[in-house]
Amino acid sequence: MSYLLNVIKQANDNGNFIFSGKSDKSQSFFNGVFSYKINSDNFNHQNFADSYNAADNNFRELPDFPKFKVNHVSLNQNYFLKYWADIAETPHSLYNITDLSFPFFISNLTDTLANKHMERNNFIWFPKDKEPSCVKQF
Repeated sequence: MSYLLNVIKQANDNGNFIFSGKSDKSQSFFNGVFSYKINSDNFNHQNFADSYNAADNNFRELPDFPKFKVNHVSLNQNYFLKYWADIAETPHSLYNITDLSFPFFISNLTDTLANKHMERNNFIWFPKDKEPSCVKQF
């Protein structure tokens, strides 16, 4: 998972650079990592959570970190992570959604770019309810 740690750390660094250049710092933006290949046969949820959290260490003290941190991760076709900024205790949810990680990643990107929640047409944008597939919260 050290490779993943480095990728997320770099994405956080890029997010910080982009965010620091914005004039309007009131809104968060989509910072996602999209991966086609991981070995999902021996994927360890805790190792992933530890790597993800370790990648945040250099940025935690920055006041705007929640607005630019990596907030979406698609790993292979099965694993999807979403950072829920409005949930204080366990804001990260990791889902094992067989063959749907890519569609959820793209749907969340579309939702962010639209700058409004697509709740009214939720069934069009999100392939299914992912909550029953949550395997870890941290």
